[in-house]
Amino acid sequence: MPSAQLAGFILASALITLNGTATTIALPAIGHDLGTSVFRLQWISNAPLLSLAALLLPAGMVADRFGRVRVIRVGLVTFVAGAIACMLAPTDVALIGATFVQGAGGALVLPAALAPLRDAYSDAAERARVFGLWAAGTGVASAVGPLLAGGLVDIVSWRAVFAPSAAAAVAAILLVKGDVAGAAPTRRHPVPLVATLAMMLMLGAAAYLLMSLVGGDVDTRHVVVPVVIIVAAAVPLARDRQRHLLLPRELLGSRNCLPANASTFALYFGMFGLSFLVALYTQQALGYSALRAALVLLPISVMLVLAEPFGRLTTRVGTRALISAGALSAAAGLYWMASGPHPLPFWSRLIVGTASFGLGISLAVSALTHAAVAAVPETCAGAASGLNHAVVRAAGLIAVALLGSLAAPGVSDAISAEGFSRAMTICAAVVGVGGVLGSVWLRDEEPGGIANH
Repeated sequence: MPSAQLAGFILASALITLNGTATTIALPAIGHDLGTSVFRLQWISNAPLLSLAALLLPAGMVADRFGRVRVIRVGLVTFVAGAIACMLAPTDVALIGATFVQGAGGALVLPAALAPLRDAYSDAAERARVFGLWAAGTGVASAVGPLLAGGLVDIVSWRAVFAPSAAAAVAAILLVKGDVAGAAPTRRHPVPLVATLAMMLMLGAAAYLLMSLVGGDVDTRHVVVPVVIIVAAAVPLARDRQRHLLLPRELLGSRNCLPANASTFALYFGMFGLSFLVALYTQQALGYSALRAALVLLPISVMLVLAEPFGRLTTRVGTRALISAGALSAAAGLYWMASGPHPLPFWSRLIVGTASFGLGISLAVSALTHAAVAAVPETCAGAASGLNHAVVRAAGLIAVALLGSLAAPGVSDAISAEGFSRAMTICAAVVGVGGVLGSVWLRDEEPGGIANH
């Protein structure tokens, strides 16, 4: 694959991270400007995660059916439209809707951008290296996003934080071409529209129910209505499972697909939970500026640059060791921050904690992506990529809903030090236990840890 096209696919994937990390840093400023509670801030963060988690699986199938480059371009245009709407949003409700549109555009981009990387490189070691480059690009975006957003919030306005990702989307449109491996349609199965809508309703209702219960809002309306929606949505999802539309039979038959995605859920639960909690805690409880809050998260991004050399290790030591070590390192960093005294010292607790977490993610991310995507049949590569990305966003959706409500119950305007410690302890447990259990389930039958099924 030509270097310009490779850069275009990596940029198309990375801009979703760029936008998400930037928005997280801007949340306290958004809350102050629009008079928004932590509950509404959770939905500003969760709206794009909801559309991503619900749409990524069918978006991967759309990419397989209609051609991945074509779908990427549509997704990028949709993303830019959502970014413009975010910059102009007059209320928090309008902003929630605009971020939802951004997520929908991202859902079209992500599986279609990752699948061609899988198709263009047949050698396992080279493919692992490219996935490492992809992860490193995401790491650079996660570093640039918060810092850029912090500067824009402090100097201009929170509205300006959506401009860089929109500009990156335009650049990706210019770089991505149609004459690459995986650009042509590969699959003709119907896209399950009813099941997709049911999935979106179920995830949204589950997040709302979790936020209400954990936050102490046990009013009958806030419990019965989401439960009814979840039960009703389960019917078309059950029928779809029997027909294997959202999850093709070939994908489900891949030995490492489910355990790799289980570990992915645990580690990215920690990633999204940590980013959300630290952004609010440092600015609301410690009085940091947006730029200084972004510096706390910088070690995670710096460590992610190591994902490419760590990715090469998958061909030598297999995926189990890397994922287990990564999960334990990430969990240790989270607990180190959870157990510290308030106010948390900048260097000894916050920076050391985020550095340990970032080291864990960089150890595991290439191995996880390789195990989840590389061993599936070519005809459902887009669906496999969509599932992997959907798991990441579902992890973020649940993490923000659960941990945000633990840190700031009810309709609080800010999170407390006690709530931060409680939420980070839960986060550490999920990352450590879930990450290690998923890695144990993986099978290392070949160099790189990919089972032959």
